[in-house]
Amino acid sequence: MPRFLKFYFRNFEECMSGFCLGMMIMALLVQAVVRAVAGTAVAWAEELSRFCFIWAVFFAMALASKRCEHVCITVQFMKFNQKIRFFIRIVRDLVWIFFNVFIAYTCCEVIAESIEFPEISQTLGFPKYYVEAVIPVSFILSSVRILEDYWVHFKAGTLKDMTI
Repeated sequence: MPRFLKFYFRNFEECMSGFCLGMMIMALLVQAVVRAVAGTAVAWAEELSRFCFIWAVFFAMALASKRCEHVCITVQFMKFNQKIRFFIRIVRDLVWIFFNVFIAYTCCEVIAESIEFPEISQTLGFPKYYVEAVIPVSFILSSVRILEDYWVHFKAGTLKDMTI
């Protein structure tokens, strides 16, 4: 596999979040310049920035899972020994994975309905299910990254060192 593709797959969430944030900033910059110069609004810029923001947020959620920084409160478990904390981490991650799969499945049902009865965005003119598609993708990606973390530690022989 070429170096570029390896880099991209390793840093997919960072690349997508960065790209979406960059597009959002550029759209807002165009909007601000046009308002300042011409005194009128650019409708597509607002909608594009909103959609890019949604995509950036959901890819950042997957990035947090990749870095093991997703939402969890851990201070109450610090008094336990390493084995108990490892067990708690496994339970926590399993709950998170099941939640992710549930959300992804539910969103896929909603998107399937949206494909059947499409809702078109007003100014950009494309179906909104393209925007909504990021939800199941990011939740599945989040689960894959959690499992990938376990796999990396398993291969390195450091699985028992994974604690909260």
